[in-house]
Amino acid sequence: MDIVMVRLLGGLANQLFQYALGRTLAIRTGALLRFDTRDLDNDTLRDYALDVLNVRGCKASLAELDYFRPENSSKITLLQEKSFTYDPTIRLAQAPIYLSGYWQSEKYFFDMDSVLRQDITLATPLSQLGNELAKRMEATNSVSVHVRRGDYVTNSHTNTYHGAVGVDYINKSIQHIHTTHPSSVFFVFSDDIEWTKANLKSEAELVFVPARPDACDAEDMILMGRCKHHILSNSSFSWWGAWLNPSRRKIVIAPSPWFRNPENDTRDLYGERWLKLSIQTGDKVA
Repeated sequence: MDIVMVRLLGGLANQLFQYALGRTLAIRTGALLRFDTRDLDNDTLRDYALDVLNVRGCKASLAELDYFRPENSSKITLLQEKSFTYDPTIRLAQAPIYLSGYWQSEKYFFDMDSVLRQDITLATPLSQLGNELAKRMEATNSVSVHVRRGDYVTNSHTNTYHGAVGVDYINKSIQHIHTTHPSSVFFVFSDDIEWTKANLKSEAELVFVPARPDACDAEDMILMGRCKHHILSNSSFSWWGAWLNPSRRKIVIAPSPWFRNPENDTRDLYGERWLKLSIQTGDKVA
């Protein structure tokens, strides 16, 4: 079978990293792209999230999944992520391929950006509020500010692994852009918007994007990509919001370290021209 089978894990943004590499390999090898969603089927917190986008490929059939069983391992190229750093040999693999990992680096799909930006579009129109925000983002020097809290704060295991960006980091990031671009409008996205209203302090114009029960996460990600510049949390959701903006003139501010443990080698996760600021203090990091 000429198939690239992608094991999907995590939320929307993690699934997008997995999709991006799978799509790249499928195009390069001329193979079909299929998604193994069995982990998500048993996940009480995460669901298959790519169906709201114009992605290519589909969920694997039982017959396709059966082909990738261990007994056929001699016929299959199994690609298991070994570390966080980019592995250039991955892109040389031949189908049939089974991908298992997170693959959080644009180096895995650096030459497919135009294709992926077409795929990562909403399958349905923006909501009324989404349209209003998009028009305002287009008309101003817009900056997306993503503040990830949620389980980064409330779940002790997640907090130990990821940590949450400090308020000094966010305020100093806003000030950094506001100083050089004083007419900027900062569009704040968060899973705890009330916390951002209470803690973000700036002379700049802040627009707090309300939580909307009728909107999916994908719309917020697409809207972040409509902004001209970006301030990130240590979140793959933030990452994709910035990546979806194709401009080479964009300012992207990202927290460092990305994970609480600074020994995790994340050099290939950051974009080449991103400005790194301390996750806690907001001071510049070399």
